[in-house]
Amino acid sequence: MSLDKLRFGFLLSVISCLVGACIPFGDPQGPGASGTISLGSGVNTSGLTTLHIFNLVDGGSSTFDPRTLTITQEFSWNQADIDVSAMGFPYEYDVGEPLGTTSTECWRVVAWLSKSSIASTPESGDVYGTVTYKLDDCGSYGDYCQHTPHIDIKLADTVP
Repeated sequence: MSLDKLRFGFLLSVISCLVGACIPFGDPQGPGASGTISLGSGVNTSGLTTLHIFNLVDGGSSTFDPRTLTITQEFSWNQADIDVSAMGFPYEYDVGEPLGTTSTECWRVVAWLSKSSIASTPESGDVYGTVTYKLDDCGSYGDYCQHTPHIDIKLADTVP
């Protein structure tokens, strides 16, 4: 193989890496969040077996009703449902992806303790907590990005 072909191949490899690093091929809809989940005072966890955690686009409402929570695959991230008997509180969580871009600035993390290991929304008697937060902007790249740390949640309310 000639030296010119090797140089050309190397140059193509370098250009491919540079272009691939600048274009967000396959970026997730939005980056995730992490923080600590704690229990509110007086919370009784007996009979509650699973911790569910979701990160989803916030609809902008000033009130939150867990009974009307709609979680869509396209605009949410779920950390694996966690067996409460295998964990303790406070619990360090990490939900979503470490990177991603989205045109949506406002997000919400919802966590709840449930009697069901497969619940997709909080049910009556479940204990929940939720926090809204804003993503950092991506500067000259546009949109919003960056994994957001220190989004702490207190499980203190019970679903009616």
